[in-house]
Amino acid sequence: MQRKASELLQRCKSCQLQWIPREKNSKADEAATKAIKSVVKESVIDIPEDLPLCEPREGLESKIQRLNSQRDGAKFKEWLQLKSGRDKFSSLRGDRLIDAVPMEVAEAITKALTEDEQDLLEKCLRWYLRGVKPIYAIKKSRVDAEIAANLAKKRG
Repeated sequence: MQRKASELLQRCKSCQLQWIPREKNSKADEAATKAIKSVVKESVIDIPEDLPLCEPREGLESKIQRLNSQRDGAKFKEWLQLKSGRDKFSSLRGDRLIDAVPMEVAEAITKALTEDEQDLLEKCLRWYLRGVKPIYAIKKSRVDAEIAANLAKKRG
């Protein structure tokens, strides 16, 4: 799509495009998000609301409680600002990480991730252990993945 837009732009010599960061163009960001959601299915299934939760990690209690209570109302920027730093969950990997999470939670998160997102599983499980609801642990991991992809594009 970007290639087609570039080709059209080259044909129209009097046209110019200016990049505007998403945080300064909320209307376009909202329209793009709606368009993407209409085509790309974020979750294969809904995550049950009654799954067990972990206590919010010390130092993140207020942020995590606020994000957990906002449902889908939390803004992209709020998810971006949630940072854990290195903690006891950062080094958990593989079976040790899976064993630390209730089976029904690990299964729900695994099923909710699309085929292309399976590499986010461990990140989701760590955010769950820090106290983020399973559905929002997925949201947080997706936000972080989007930022990482954007940075990689800029560098490469």
